[in-house]
Amino acid sequence: MCGAVKAVAENVMPHGSHTGGKILRHPIVCVLTIALLLVVSYESGRAPYFFSLSSCAFYLIFFYFGYCFHMQYDTVMKYLKHPAVIVICLAALLVLSERTAWHMRMIKALFGGCFAIGATYYMPKHIMQCAWVKKQIKNGFGIYLFHPMIIYVLYVWLGQRDIQPWVLCIGIAAAAYLASDYLTRLLRRCRLGVLIGEK
Repeated sequence: MCGAVKAVAENVMPHGSHTGGKILRHPIVCVLTIALLLVVSYESGRAPYFFSLSSCAFYLIFFYFGYCFHMQYDTVMKYLKHPAVIVICLAALLVLSERTAWHMRMIKALFGGCFAIGATYYMPKHIMQCAWVKKQIKNGFGIYLFHPMIIYVLYVWLGQRDIQPWVLCIGIAAAAYLASDYLTRLLRRCRLGVLIGEK
């Protein structure tokens, strides 16, 4: 669903028209969107845990933050790549690691995202250009969308079995990644990329 919304938002106007982009970037639209998604996130605890719906509702606002980051990449990256900002984000994550209140979870998610983006800037270019990383970049959004539901199904199926916890965690993580990657490529081959946010 999130992927489809993303694609519709980016393609709601005819190709070659900037009207849709201007509407989405209008300050009033941005403020209203953030306010709405904050309410959804705050009330996410009321959503059923079934298929990780509550978790999806909590993190839905970060899809919009990602869209904003994409639109203002050069400006925002100028700050996020600064070593001092990276250190501050990491320190904040360590200090707030035990806090579980809703607003603290939001703050930790923001700091975590900023830290990851800033740290990635300093990754060696030969690593960022390797085939595996390029594949993750291409399929990353689909993997991100699919993995919570797959983890949920696997945990419900295997969680009560007599399996060593570390084996269970590693196995579920690997299976969720492989299944999410396969589903992403399958949708693309079936020309259903709109479901994973592609044009």
